[in-house]
Amino acid sequence: MWHILNPIKPLSINKIRQGGRGALVGFVIGVVLLVLWVGGLFAQTRLRLNDAYYAPSPTTGQVMIVAIDNASLSAYGRSPSEWSRDRFTDFLNIASEAGARTVGFDLLFSETTPDDEQFINAIIDARQSEARTRVIMPMVGLTVGADDYTQSVEYADVLMPHSGFGSVVENRGFVNVYPDADSTIRRQISSVQYATADGIFTGHSFAIALYLAYLRIPTPAIPQVVTAEDGALNITPERQIRVDVNGLWMPNYFGSPATDEQSAFVVVSFLDVLEGRVDPAIFADKAVLVGVMNSTGITDVYAVPTSTGGTRMSGVEIHAHAFESLLQNISFREQSSTSQLLMILGLAIFTSMVYSQLRWWAMLIIGAVMMVAMSVAIITYFDMYLVMVNLFYALLAGSLPIGANLMLDIVTETTRRQLTEAQLSAEKQVSALRLQVIAEKDQQNATLNELSMLKTRMIRMASHDLKNPLGIVLTYGSLIVEDVQADSTVMSQDHARFVESMVKSGHDMLYIIEEILNLEQLRSGNIKKDTLAFGFLVKEVVERNLMSAEEKKQTLTLVNPPDLPLVQGDYRQLFQAITNLVGNAVKYTPDNGIITVKLLQRDDMVRFEVQDNGYGISEEGQKNLFQEFYRVRSAKTAHIQGTGLGLSLVKAVIEAHGGTIWMTSTEGVGSTFFVELPLFEGTLEDE
Repeated sequence: MWHILNPIKPLSINKIRQGGRGALVGFVIGVVLLVLWVGGLFAQTRLRLNDAYYAPSPTTGQVMIVAIDNASLSAYGRSPSEWSRDRFTDFLNIASEAGARTVGFDLLFSETTPDDEQFINAIIDARQSEARTRVIMPMVGLTVGADDYTQSVEYADVLMPHSGFGSVVENRGFVNVYPDADSTIRRQISSVQYATADGIFTGHSFAIALYLAYLRIPTPAIPQVVTAEDGALNITPERQIRVDVNGLWMPNYFGSPATDEQSAFVVVSFLDVLEGRVDPAIFADKAVLVGVMNSTGITDVYAVPTSTGGTRMSGVEIHAHAFESLLQNISFREQSSTSQLLMILGLAIFTSMVYSQLRWWAMLIIGAVMMVAMSVAIITYFDMYLVMVNLFYALLAGSLPIGANLMLDIVTETTRRQLTEAQLSAEKQVSALRLQVIAEKDQQNATLNELSMLKTRMIRMASHDLKNPLGIVLTYGSLIVEDVQADSTVMSQDHARFVESMVKSGHDMLYIIEEILNLEQLRSGNIKKDTLAFGFLVKEVVERNLMSAEEKKQTLTLVNPPDLPLVQGDYRQLFQAITNLVGNAVKYTPDNGIITVKLLQRDDMVRFEVQDNGYGISEEGQKNLFQEFYRVRSAKTAHIQGTGLGLSLVKAVIEAHGGTIWMTSTEGVGSTFFVELPLFEGTLEDE
């Protein structure tokens, strides 16, 4: 038996040769994956899988958005460019008087209007107010330049606020976005070189310009504060973002695109602010972004990593997430090319060498454990260093060697069997005619026995050998949960919830395995024959289920005669069977239900009854109720979990003790389960 259950291949197989073959297989798989990676194949899949790194997280509360929404457009005009600048003058006066720290308009005031002078005066007054409110306006790059600047984007032609605003606003920032291959916005520009009639200038993204104004850094001092180094841009000595060769950086997204029900930031309507329906105090010491949002027909919306169901995020909200990332000093970066190359090749070779020493079923188990361990390690590494490991190719490098080694094992085993069969074919042909009649009969019997033995071996193998790796998963998972409970900063809340769900699922799997093993033990006929007080056993079961019944406000009653005779059997198995019946009554009875447990003597039998007024079972469901893995399905019980092994185990226990079990039920009225066990007829020698 051990040579079948042993996860390692037989000792007769050359381990060094197996390992070398595994290394070669892993190397080939690694090279193929590297070709796919370098060629950019499955780029969209890789990007989408890496979106798992973006998990909702809390914000500082220092950012708010004033949305030019449907109500605002209906009241003032279909486009903000057509509005009187007096609207923005009034808004800026409200925000600055309330103490707003900065106000960023994601609106391009490129054309002059008769109302500009009042708006310009409002900007000057805001700057000189007690709050010293800074105003930021956007710029748009129209044409990409031909020069190659390191870690910077170049625009040969730009659109900016007209000169009247340019002389009074604190700063201007570029609002251009750059989608990835799957049309999703994950990156933001940082430094920009742009050309005007007056020469070449250096600018920054809208979020960075807003952040510098938020820190009260004067515009002339920005070149001394913002400095570049290889692969990074220092916004301040305390803030550094990681950038690529084009100066693009990856901020965090703290939630999904805003809806009427939820938003990562406080969002108020522009119309509500002007009409006094918003308390101006909410602007105090805040960075306020103004832009078109929650508007039908808006074109300034984009797919982002946290988009779900096709939802898109407005441009002003994207800038808010980038600004919040700067506040929290969050800047993601992708795994370096060298690191990805070594990871793909190393993982493929290592895992293939491990799998080459294992049997097929052990490959699947060890592979699953390794995938879980690798995922936990990658998540932990990301939480520590904000580096996005290439999940797609990491998972492929760890899993593809399983299939490759399985195929090689099949080919090798097939070849070996063909040679063996060729050697034995002559002997089979000589004896075939003489033993044909006997062989056919023996073959039929052998086939039945073999199938029965194979089923038993497979069940034992799957049950026993799953418990050890499953125990490792549960142990490590529980340790991680304990670490998170002791220190909530070990990993993010979502990742902690994922690990807790994994541990819970592991315990559910362990429960199923235990039930399967109990069934196999009963079939073997190996049960104890102890003399026990059945009434005491039932009383203990009822007492243990009282708390569950009380949680559902159910009435659980035991009717137990005081002088009930003894029975003979295995206390643990009978306890489990009765617990299953009483527990099912509690589980399948709705709140405020009534459950009655009775014990009585019938001639030479003791009868156990559990009656409930629960959901009941249909006539069709009653026919197969005691079959293994069978569960009655209905709309009212769809939410109740179970394996379908419970009642089959109960039936096996009762019958193994010489008893019988049956039930009556009416759908919608309730059910009653009956168990009868033979009484103990011997004499007790020791009280």
